Amino acid sequence: MHSSTYLKWVLKQNYSEKNMKEFLKKKTSITVFTKQDILDLCKNMYYGTNFQEKILSKHLDYFIELLDPEEFIKEISTFSILLKKEFFKLFLGNLTLYKQYLIIYLKTLKKSYWIYTLMPDIYKLAIIDEEYFEYLTTNQCVKYLINTKILDADLKQYLLTNYEKMEEMILTISELNNFEITKLLSRLKDSPFYEELFQKQKKLIYWQFLLGQRIEKNLTFLKEKYKVLIYLLDEIFAFAKGNLCDLIPLESGSFSHPFLLNDFIIKIGRCHSTFVIESSSSLVFPLIRLQLEDLDFYLEVEHKIDMQHITKEDVYNVYKKERAKGNIWLDPKQENLGRLLFKNNSYGIYVDPMSIGFKGNIQEYNEPGEYAIPDLDFFWKETDIDWEYIKNKLNLPFYKEYEERYQRELKKL
Repeated sequence: MHSSTYLKWVLKQNYSEKNMKEFLKKKTSITVFTKQDILDLCKNMYYGTNFQEKILSKHLDYFIELLDPEEFIKEISTFSILLKKEFFKLFLGNLTLYKQYLIIYLKTLKKSYWIYTLMPDIYKLAIIDEEYFEYLTTNQCVKYLINTKILDADLKQYLLTNYEKMEEMILTISELNNFEITKLLSRLKDSPFYEELFQKQKKLIYWQFLLGQRIEKNLTFLKEKYKVLIYLLDEIFAFAKGNLCDLIPLESGSFSHPFLLNDFIIKIGRCHSTFVIESSSSLVFPLIRLQLEDLDFYLEVEHKIDMQHITKEDVYNVYKKERAKGNIWLDPKQENLGRLLFKNNSYGIYVDPMSIGFKGNIQEYNEPGEYAIPDLDFFWKETDIDWEYIKNKLNLPFYKEYEERYQRELKKL
């Protein structure tokens, strides 16, 4: 049996490592492999054992001599994404070849997205340079900046000092969510062109950060109607002594995405089921809290609080205190309670409780170190006409646990 035919037969036998080893023992030279043999090995490598990969890695130099790079790259383009990635891993032992093939591939298929999955390996090995940079698409660069923790210094320098690339990356913000926007801007802010390009596209950036893709219908009308939001966002940044690029994303809640900006938390999201809530000294008192039904939009700004080292007993004590007032805290959890770092409602300006949806007067405001509830979505009055309906719809385990304990303690009195 001819060696090439035998190899194909071996590959069909479930890629048996034993058969492959026997095949190699019979051959005195690797030169029995043809171009097609190598392609067969590559195509089957991902699905079989690691033995095919070992063969290719061991004899890579010979295989490369046998194959015309551009011709072979065309073959690779037909592989699945996973197989492409596995194939390129073979080149990690020979960085010169890795780079050569990668650049040929980028020249051939400039818009290919899958190459992004290889980026971490490339940058870790520090084999990139400007010859490679020019073939990266704008989306590849954006995704790299957003998702990579430690940036390659040369690539960062190339991107931040390239006006056209900077402008293209800023424009991709129209396709990003608000977490991605803040991460991208934090990476671009050191560019000498950043301020100019940011101001040029400021409205687009602000609207995308605030609303995403939610107002495609009647877009012009709604943006004109609520253009005050753009000015409000500027005022918030000035008050908090920061900018959009300084925001630090925090863990998302049920209805909103929170961001940390120096001493403030900014929450942006969709309309809450109930906006007007009963005032209480146990609630964090926001500087700004508004809800716009037209836009399905919610905004809240308040002082940050210390969320560390909260115990279940701390949570129950706050629950019990509010329950005695006839208030229902429906989602009493450790991650929904904190200690004040600033006195509640100490913003240096007067904030009318009704302007932030707080119903009723607050007799006193909690001091730093006292407990406060930052999540205002699940706070109800026992006499609220919607309470029974809400209670029957929700089955939150922490509420049930604390309510049952509270009722038991009442019976003992």
